[in-house]
Amino acid sequence: SFERICLSHIENIKKSLGLQVISTDCYSWRSAENAAQIDLVVERADGMMNICEIKYSDSPYVLTKSEFGKILNRKAVFLSETGINKGVYLTMISPMGVKKNQYSASIDMTLNLDCLFD
Repeated sequence: SFERICLSHIENIKKSLGLQVISTDCYSWRSAENAAQIDLVVERADGMMNICEIKYSDSPYVLTKSEFGKILNRKAVFLSETGINKGVYLTMISPMGVKKNQYSASIDMTLNLDCLFD
């Protein structure tokens, strides 16, 4: 249900990412063979895109080695299947943010609940 809340506040997410003046296409994506799913893709007119992973947690989300590997796999499958050739920002959205650790350091942007109701 947190994912649905986020998807209904895409304009606020875009504003928090600094994209209010950039043309974007926003969508969820699932691979042809259901091998991967991306919660939210923000494809931008500036040649970049945000691949957003949306996770609910009552406390700062802890990104584990396993989950980080899944995110990298989703990104690889997405780029391979779509043939899109844009730069990618890995983005996490979680109500309480993301706890800093060795895996979260590889995430380009993190957003919390505040961004949805700005």
